[in-house]
Amino acid sequence: MASTPSTQPLPLLPAPRSVLTRWVDDALPLLGRQRSGRLEALGVEASGRAFYRFEAGTPPLLLMTTPPEDPTLASFLNLSTWGVAQGLALPAVQLFDLQAGRLLVDDLGRETLSDVMPLDRQRWGCAAMDALLAWQRAGQAAPPDAAGHFDQARLNLEGSLFTPWFCQGLLDTTPPDGLLEESLQTLQRPFQEGPEALVHLDWHGRNLLPQPDGSVAIVDFQDARWGPLAYDLVSFCWDAYAPWTAQHYAPWIAHYRAGAERLGLWPRGYGNQFTADFFCCGLQRALKVLGIFARLWLRDQRPTHLPYLQPVYERLLWGLGETGLAPALERWLTDVLGPRFRAWAYAKGAP
Repeated sequence: MASTPSTQPLPLLPAPRSVLTRWVDDALPLLGRQRSGRLEALGVEASGRAFYRFEAGTPPLLLMTTPPEDPTLASFLNLSTWGVAQGLALPAVQLFDLQAGRLLVDDLGRETLSDVMPLDRQRWGCAAMDALLAWQRAGQAAPPDAAGHFDQARLNLEGSLFTPWFCQGLLDTTPPDGLLEESLQTLQRPFQEGPEALVHLDWHGRNLLPQPDGSVAIVDFQDARWGPLAYDLVSFCWDAYAPWTAQHYAPWIAHYRAGAERLGLWPRGYGNQFTADFFCCGLQRALKVLGIFARLWLRDQRPTHLPYLQPVYERLLWGLGETGLAPALERWLTDVLGPRFRAWAYAKGAP
């Protein structure tokens, strides 16, 4: 196996629990609160953000920690303020310390949509579409200052993840010269020409929280930017952590389209082009996700996302086969990378 690429340092680990507990105990009186019980760690995200639940009366709060140099911290604060003002169901920030990278935010529930979707897939899938429509409509009505654009620099950044981490780092091979660049250029059409919306960027079941009234709350929105209308739809339908197929998500897309047409978010005559945009965004995102998940293992020594590499890879191949958008890439993935990846998965004990 090739040596691990070392383009970035490891993310900082969260502060010791005792330090965080003292910070919470010092901060809560400013809100007229007092902690009871210990901090319960909820895990660390790919970005290095970590969350802790604790008892301190109602409404419930979470401690969110993030590396102080996190460039999205200001965006999180600004977008939270914007979203609350627009009536969106997302966590308001109650208190923060930018220097330490610690925030007290609303706790909107213990379950995620990933937890409840298997119980009522149609209901919660449509609820996620309703939340997306509300998000996009708010972006159209009052564009947030904190949201940039899915520009070429961002596309280049995301396009630079697949080769060094998944191909070279994990599988010790490199695509032929120009193959990935040419394929990505084809997949970038909706980012450059298609209708725009405010894109959450990671709209999937782990970032959506079911609410008691049947609605869905939104978290992890700090990377929001203007981009393709289809992007968040395919993020949800091609959820890297869920086995949804076209048969599963076709009703969700129909529900979304009916709402988008009613709200004026669906461009006239967009139907056929939407399908192409949906696949382009999904394939571009799948390549990025494979790079990120491999990086979590190779750079950060976090095996948490290894089980999801194979379903994302299989969905990538399926999408390429369905559309014929990048035939040279499909052939190389099938003939060259596929056998290497299957051998790696077998050695790791993957199903």
